[in-house]
Amino acid sequence: MPSIVVAKQGRRKWRKERHASLDKFRAKFGKRLGEPVIPYTKDLMEKDGILHLPLYMAMFL
Repeated sequence: MPSIVVAKQGRRKWRKERHASLDKFRAKFGKRLGEPVIPYTKDLMEKDGILHLPLYMAMFL
């Protein structure tokens, strides 16, 4: 199953807006896709079914 990799730029003030496009995409194609991955500047974290992967680990995708 293919996974989704999302690259975001900058910071958003409102928490709900952070993954709005990803949430819409997952709602439409979620059954066909694997786990979504977001490159992240902090430690490894999984939240709401989204893997936040530190940038130094992106080479393992």
